[in-house]
Amino acid sequence: MKKVLLIIASVLVFNSCVANLLVDYRPVDGNGYVMFGAVPERKFYSNIEIPDSLKLVRKLELKGSHANTSVIAGNGLIFTGDLSGRIYAFDIETGKSYGYKKYDGEISTAPALIGRRIYFVVNKRNKPNSVFVTFDYFDGKEINRYELNGSVSSELLILNDRIFIVDNEGEIYNFNTAGYVEWTFKTYEKQNSHPSSDGKIIAWGANNGKLIIFSEDRKKIVDTFKADASVTSGTVIDNRVIYFGDAIGNLYAYNYSRKKLIWKINTGAKIINFPVHNDSLVISGNLKGIINAVYKESGKLKWSVKIDGLVNATPLMTGNILLQPDLNKKIYLIDAANGEIRKTLHYDGRAKLNPVYYRDYIITGADRGIIYIYDYKSDG
Repeated sequence: MKKVLLIIASVLVFNSCVANLLVDYRPVDGNGYVMFGAVPERKFYSNIEIPDSLKLVRKLELKGSHANTSVIAGNGLIFTGDLSGRIYAFDIETGKSYGYKKYDGEISTAPALIGRRIYFVVNKRNKPNSVFVTFDYFDGKEINRYELNGSVSSELLILNDRIFIVDNEGEIYNFNTAGYVEWTFKTYEKQNSHPSSDGKIIAWGANNGKLIIFSEDRKKIVDTFKADASVTSGTVIDNRVIYFGDAIGNLYAYNYSRKKLIWKINTGAKIINFPVHNDSLVISGNLKGIINAVYKESGKLKWSVKIDGLVNATPLMTGNILLQPDLNKKIYLIDAANGEIRKTLHYDGRAKLNPVYYRDYIITGADRGIIYIYDYKSDG
């Protein structure tokens, strides 16, 4: 009887909330920035041209601070979590808050969005595991909840209407849209990287330096590549080449179909954010604040610039500008062609969120749970 009461008490604590997240019904368009990096390959590029400065049109405030992640957006809504365990929804056009749901833990990665449901992970406080939650924001109700064996610092991945999670213990989970697990696979390789996929394979890095290449169809590891140090960045895939960084500052381009390292360069310091790219360049920053742009085919350096603070948030790359947050309360607008710093935006707190482009807005965020929404077409 005591055990039953303890379980009930634990559920009540995990469910504890002072408000609810409930969105007015609207048509579901199926488009948007539905996961960190927008697509399974993780592409942080938008084919737009922006002015040297941005016009701030709206500022939103959360009750807790962010991790280094991003908002997601779809159906005219912004969704985001915070480190105090709240998940929020806002209207992109008006800034209207649709409330929040509070959990006992922290939400340190971006949610994922499919239709009328959002999916997110709550890392339990002072415990080594986490909970995957499926939530219907039109009904304001949980659909499902699943206990993961490890905590999660990796961004969620949507692939073929399935949600994939890799926990910090190296176990990969495949969930359907109702939040039920379909299968899991244990690699026994602890990791703090982030997975990406091109529909053929899923790739992520391990703490022992292995790049793991996993076949979703075959449900097995089909290849590995050994980096010089722990893989600490997110992975990005383009045309069967996986770009990623390690703990000693190496940036790699590995062709998984040919099982061949295309190139490797050392940037001088640990890389923890995601590489970004366009058709010809790959750009990566490190914890010394050095940002390097290299040619995708050769790895040859095109330009390099050092900014004032360390780089741990992933930038947004546009047709002309790289928007790079740093930990020293700034976002830099850097000329993507030559590395020239064109403008600097100053914040009261550390810039934390990867800038997101959605419906002609650019959405960023800083410490203490502040979200900034800019009109990119208007010169600020």
